[in-house]
Parts: sequence; structure tokens; C-alpha cells
Amino acid sequence: MEIQQYAIISMRRNKKMKIAVYPGSFDPITNGHLDIIKRGTKVFDKIIVAVLVNVDKNYLFNNEEMLRKLDIDKTKIGFEVVGTSEWFMDAIIGYDVIHHGEQTTFPNYYTLDKEVMLDFISGYCLSKDSKTPYDFNKIKKMSLEDIKRLYIALNRNKNLGSILDIKGEELIAKTKGVDLLTYSFPCFTAGHKITLKDGVVKNIEDIQKDDLVLTHKNRYKRVVTPMKKVANHIYYIKMIGEDKILEVTEEHPFYVLNKDNSIIEPEWVDTKDLNKNIHWLLKHKTSDSKNISNCGLYELIEIEDIEFKEKEIEVYNFEVEEDNSYVVENIIVHNCQDISLAGKGAGLEVGTRSGLLWEIKRILEELQVLNKLPKFLLMENVKALFDDKHKEGWLIFERFLETLGYKNTTFIANSLDYGIPQSRNRVFCVSELNGNTNLTDFIKTDLNTNLNDFLNLNNEAYIEEYKMSIPNNTVSRRDIVEQSKKLNDEKFCFTITTKADRKPNPGVFWCNENGFLINNENRDWYVNGPDITGKSPYRYLTPREALLLMGFKNEDYDMMINNEINRNTIYMFAGNSIVVNVLESIFGNIIARYLGKK
Repeated sequence: MEIQQYAIISMRRNKKMKIAVYPGSFDPITNGHLDIIKRGTKVFDKIIVAVLVNVDKNYLFNNEEMLRKLDIDKTKIGFEVVGTSEWFMDAIIGYDVIHHGEQTTFPNYYTLDKEVMLDFISGYCLSKDSKTPYDFNKIKKMSLEDIKRLYIALNRNKNLGSILDIKGEELIAKTKGVDLLTYSFPCFTAGHKITLKDGVVKNIEDIQKDDLVLTHKNRYKRVVTPMKKVANHIYYIKMIGEDKILEVTEEHPFYVLNKDNSIIEPEWVDTKDLNKNIHWLLKHKTSDSKNISNCGLYELIEIEDIEFKEKEIEVYNFEVEEDNSYVVENIIVHNCQDISLAGKGAGLEVGTRSGLLWEIKRILEELQVLNKLPKFLLMENVKALFDDKHKEGWLIFERFLETLGYKNTTFIANSLDYGIPQSRNRVFCVSELNGNTNLTDFIKTDLNTNLNDFLNLNNEAYIEEYKMSIPNNTVSRRDIVEQSKKLNDEKFCFTITTKADRKPNPGVFWCNENGFLINNENRDWYVNGPDITGKSPYRYLTPREALLLMGFKNEDYDMMINNEINRNTIYMFAGNSIVVNVLESIFGNIIARYLGKK
């Protein structure tokens, strides 16, 4: 995952709700019981299903079994989102319109003052690419409508700001109490030369804390944390006119400029996404170079070749204060902060960016002092959390939770088991304060459909979306399709990522020029015949399909498009989300436990 804030969602009871109590032994639970409960949800905001125990009665089911059999839509009973923490602007807006509808319903929408909105927004650390902070001066230059969208979303999402700034006392004051808190969590080989202050040059493996290194802003900033790991693959980047070949892992970002000048300012691009036909690398020089965007002096360097090899080797990286960049072999790179637990591979050590997990620790410790610990915690992350390089750090965190009195249930859930035709494994940890049993018995659904049925493919209503997902017929695109799963006759796809045009990807569909699915025989004229369309014989999943495969609805996609969120952002939004069906099942179990023990 790219650099991004942790999302914190806090939930509490709504004290203004209309509440009903439905008592009984429910032994056994019947369709009549369920019908009454379901009808009641249309009348009351919360229904407390009180499973009563008669000590003189021989029960068919025990209390825990009974709670599991109350298979109703528990996620709609009695909870309210009271605070979030997110920095990716498009995600903030996307979630807002999905959950709260058209922004024009916001009070005084048409008369909102620009300066008032900007003053409010200035209190947040925000990002445009989910990797780096966005210059507030650029926010001020956005259109009035875009500023409105961001301002309204921050308000309606109840965004509390950066996790680094959230204090336990403030959290309680702003949310009036929290029942559920959710949270989610390097890169060159030895021998690469790093530019330091006063003309000093060091090998990357010799960089130490407090060294002053040159950054992309042509100034010197302090090294916060040196990092080392063992990688199992390496990209070899050969530059024209340069003897040194860069050896780097796939996720390390380079500072690049598009050759076609479609992007006039440099941007950060991961190694795996570099394309020698599209990108210039930026080489730092102290004089006689082109001044780009007032960020320093650079010269453009062309990539001659990029080669990928599987290889186990030690790699090095370090975190740099403020500028988050450094100069290696005179090439500008990002410091590749490891905010994701599995993202950049530095593990969960205190002092790494993945150490934001320890911000959760800090908040919980502050809440403990106030005697305001949440009843439940919910963590989600990638399966790599259980890899050797991450597992130890996570076990340390679990033991910390246990010292606070939490009972932890850590498990892997695959969306295939919840009726979604996407093979997506994710780690979850449900922590219950003063709990004594696990919470793993979730409501699962057999996968009884294929992608064609689920996605409603070959639909005339979506033909334009299909066509926009057909890439140009180039050598690089052919390379992608050769290594991708063909989904035409499959029941499910692979994991939805933040980009469709990458390796690995969820899979592709063989299709005609309109994006409709075709069989192997019908595609021969595309592959072997003359290229008359300039387009590939396959298409990616559309952003709409990606959202559906995450458990969202068609209406959610339409709402985001109607609010001018672009297709690429929606795809990233889907790739970074949690499958809704899985989350609903987990929430249902948590709420059942909450109601049963109230």
C-alpha cells in the first residue's frame, strides 16, 4: 500500500435513538421471531434482543449459540460513526457521497464562504496521491466547487485530523465516548552512494541517524531512522550515459517527469510502474540544470533498460524528516516510508513509519488513564502481516492489548467465503475488552455465482465504461495479458489492486472492440490479423466492476462519478477498501456480542 494515513473509525451509542427491547428465551429461534425483529427495525432505531436464561429449563442451545442464530442485519442496529482519520482527499470525498449522498444538501451549500472553508481545511494534513502531503497553497488555488467538496466531506465524515495529533482526552471530548475503534496499519542494495552535506558521500548501508542528506528540494534534512530488510526480488535500472545500475525493490518511488509533458510537474512513481518510454528520471545537479517547479535543480535522465529478477538480497532505506526524499547516485528518490504494515517491508519496529501502529498504542494508553477504553477494537491488514518479518511486531502489539484487558481473535478471512467472487485474503483482529471467548463464528455465504452473473457483463448500459477499459495494443500491454488470469469463464478474480494496468492484477477479459466478452476462437483476428483498431483484444475490470467486487453497489459508483471523482481514483478507492460483505459479517458478530452482554 502507498503512504497514507491510518483510518480510525469510532462508534458509540446514539442516545437519541428510539429503542425497543425484545425479550425471550428464543429456544429455538424461529422464523416468527426473526420476522418480528426485522419488522421492528423499520420502526425503531435500535432493537435490543434480550436472550433470557431460565435456570430451571433445559435449553436446546446455549447462549452463545443463540446469539449466532440471530441472523439479522445487525449492522444497522444501534451504531453511529463518530469520528474518522483519513488524509487522501479523493477517498474522503468518495466515502462522504456514498454514505451521506449529494453534497448540495449540506447546510448553506450555495453561500459557503471560501475563506472560512480554507481556514477550516488548513488544520488538516491532506494528500492528493495518498503518498505525500499536499501543499496547502495548491488547495487555495483549487476551484470554489472543489474546496466545497473537500470542506463538506471533512465535516460530514467527522474527520478528526492526523492520527499523530489525536490525543485520548480530545478523542473522548469530540466523540462523547467510543465503543468500537477500528485501525489499519525500504529499498536499495548495498554500495549505492548517498549525497550528504558539505560534499560528503556515504554508501547507503553506512547511513546513520542524524546524518544530513540532500533532498529533492535542494536542501539538507536529518535522517530519522535507517532501515534494513531482506528482499526476494530486485529491479535493475540502467540509465543512458550512466555507468551505475540502480538495484532497487519494486515499491520504491522515483521522482519522474512524463516525456510527453502531459504532467508538467514531477511526480513520484513506484519502481514497478516505471516505463522507459514514458518517464524521465530526475538527476540532481548543483548548477547548469533545468529548474523544474522551483523544487531544485535537475537534469533529465533517460532509462535505457529495466530488468526484474527474483533474488534474495539485503536492501537499505532510511526515513528523512520533512522532505521525505534523498539523492542516491544523484537520482531523486522518495524515502519510501513504511506506513503500511506490509507495504514497504520495514516491519513494525518503533521508529519506522509502520510504527504508526504505536500511535494506536499511545491513544489506548491515554484512554486507559481516563478509564475510557473502547469495548471493541477492529484491525484489518494484508496477509503479509503473518510473514516472519512482520509477525513478531504484531505479536508484541497483541501482548500489549492483552495487558489492557483485551481478548484478541486474529484470523484470515477470504471474500470468497462471503459471497464475493474475488479471492482476497485479509488479516483481521477483533479485540474485546474483558472478553473471554473468541469471535470467529461469522456468517458466511457459499459462492454460487460466476463473474458473468455477478457483474452483469455484456450490458449495453455500460458499453462506454467497457471501452474505456480497453488499453492500446502495445508490446507492454501484450506482456501484461500474457501473464494475467483470463476471467471470461472463471467464477472469481484475483485481488483487486489500486491499479488495473499492472502486474499482478485481478485478471482480464478477452473482448471485442465494444468490451463485450468473446471466446478464444473469436479473438484470433485481433491477435493474428491486421491491427485495425489500435486497441488490445482484452479489457481490464472497469472501476464500476472493481467497486462491485468489493461489495459496493452500482449506486455507489454512480454517486462518485456524479460528484466528479475520476475513474482512476475510484479504482484506487476500491483497491484500498475492505470487502463490505466481510466487514458486515464481522460487525454483526461484534454487535451481537455487544447486545448480548449489555
